[in-house]
Amino acid sequence: MKLYKIAFRNISRNKRRSILSGTAIAIAAMIITILISLYAGIGKDMKKNIYTVLTGHIRIRHNEYDVNEALNPLHLGIDNYKDVLERLENTDNVEAVNPRISFGTAFYGSPRLFLQDVKDWDRFITLLTSGNNPVFSFLKEKYLYVRERLARKGTQIPDIESIASNMDRMELGDVLYGINEVLERYVLYDPDRFAGISLSEETLAYTERDVPFEERILFNRLALQDAFPGLIIDNPRSGKLILGMGMGMDFQKDAGFMNLETKLESGGIPQSDREAREIILSSGLAKKLNASVGDRITISTKTKYMGMNGITVKVTGIVDLPVAMYNTRFFFLPLDTAQNLLKMDDSVIEILILLKDINKMNTTVSSIKNTLSSVGITNLDVRAWDTIGVYPAYILMLDIVGYYVALFFFLLGSTVIITTTIMVVYERMREIGTVAAMGMKGSQIVRLFFLESFFIGAIASIIGVLIGSGIVIPLGILGWDWSEGLESADFAMSSLLKPAWSLRNTIIIFVYSTAIASIASFFPARRAAKIQPVEALRAV
Repeated sequence: MKLYKIAFRNISRNKRRSILSGTAIAIAAMIITILISLYAGIGKDMKKNIYTVLTGHIRIRHNEYDVNEALNPLHLGIDNYKDVLERLENTDNVEAVNPRISFGTAFYGSPRLFLQDVKDWDRFITLLTSGNNPVFSFLKEKYLYVRERLARKGTQIPDIESIASNMDRMELGDVLYGINEVLERYVLYDPDRFAGISLSEETLAYTERDVPFEERILFNRLALQDAFPGLIIDNPRSGKLILGMGMGMDFQKDAGFMNLETKLESGGIPQSDREAREIILSSGLAKKLNASVGDRITISTKTKYMGMNGITVKVTGIVDLPVAMYNTRFFFLPLDTAQNLLKMDDSVIEILILLKDINKMNTTVSSIKNTLSSVGITNLDVRAWDTIGVYPAYILMLDIVGYYVALFFFLLGSTVIITTTIMVVYERMREIGTVAAMGMKGSQIVRLFFLESFFIGAIASIIGVLIGSGIVIPLGILGWDWSEGLESADFAMSSLLKPAWSLRNTIIIFVYSTAIASIASFFPARRAAKIQPVEALRAV
């Protein structure tokens, strides 16, 4: 009778023992499959986030920017960036480019009124000018003139959205600008001189000199909401300083990078128009600001010339970013709006590049350097993503840790497999004595036990990797939500983690588990085969 038939018969004859041995092997194979897929998914995810958000495959900056990055040196930008873009887009292997400006900001609620904030202009002006303040009397006359002129055109001021002409909006805006200025002078700094508004103690508290500026800046709106309930659109915003990270970008060139349009929770993409002053908030930052689409927010930041500047912008969209650390602080605005805010004229901080073939990255870097130097541009630093910052080191460390963790579980699984196999062999000493007494040679006994372990290991390994794959593949599609655990973590890792299943890794795990189970039976079976049949038959 052939040995493989005897091996199959022995496996089926003692099902309990075979199931025990196979279960240990299957569990080890399953755990290793899950862990390796998990680490592969983390590495793949971090690389993708670095490409699309932070560096692209290749990043171009001023060659002194990185050394001074902690100072936010906006003066070290890429001047006349459109000329550089044109040359990059004509470079071989370049798939997409995106100019960007990153900058830190502070958010406040808007302290000033805007045209759309007043629900009933006639009543508002009447109540506001009921006192004897001569400045307000002048503003009232100017308002009546604008209202009368617009009425001749058929436009009613209460319906602000119907005012199509920029000139008409500017005239009415002049009135509003004057009102804001008067309020700041007479109310914010000397409220006793303006008797036309009755303020609550809570609102008056904002005029105290020891109140931080970021809280006093909200006073105008709070005062008007106190004085004219129902006339001013509420714009609730915390008086506390909230920090954010702004990114000015060309939304039309965003395809292939962050793809913000596909991540919108609500609203839409801002207009590329400096006058529009529109932004997108990440959902976590929107929650901090208690802001939604249509709200106005005031941004304060340092300019290229180290002075302070601020603008009030309208929220046009809210995006849900996959990386928790980005989702709690990032906002996005059109590149020209950012340039206007930061006084950066026709310059950007960086240009990110995506490649058609990442395997040609070093060649493309050299090609870009040659292209720029040929036209006299020598002050720009062109770098591949894996030479930038600490994240490549994180990914390398993650790969190394992943290998060690996988090795640990390989060894742990091997220990379980070896221990189980040795136990099974020694339990069968009486059986070994019996077959030896019937004339089976020692080498045949060793091969018999090897075949049994091979068949058990192969079947159990298949079951283990199939179960592991059955867990990993759906998670790779649906994802595993780690948002709570990663909210405060400074890693470019998505909160929705997707393990990366690999057929190659699965085959390696199957072969390894089967081989370990087979080899583990060799040494105890060989030792047992050398024992005399009489001694083996006496074994319990």
